Amino acid sequence: LGLAACMVKTWTVKSKGRKATYLRREPTQDHSTANVVKLVKNGDTVTGEFMYIRRASREVGFIKVRHLEPQHGSSYRVRNADSSATTLVRKQPNEALGE
Repeated sequence: LGLAACMVKTWTVKSKGRKATYLRREPTQDHSTANVVKLVKNGDTVTGEFMYIRRASREVGFIKVRHLEPQHGSSYRVRNADSSATTLVRKQPNEALGE
């Protein structure tokens, strides 16, 4: 896939009360070397096509960033960019390889 074929978002790392945050393989609180890829300092930028979310319904998973609409602070609203009534929440981001 070329860069134009997928939506990639750039994020600036901001961790309140800390100088850095962990970039993890799995979205869990596991701080072991098996899960932590890198320590990312505040102000550094990261890019990605998916974001791990936890909805108010307690549903968790990965969603394409193009379906997220920024709200106030660090809150986002899930709104399908293709005007569909539903938005797919994936258990793993690699489920999208066939799209």
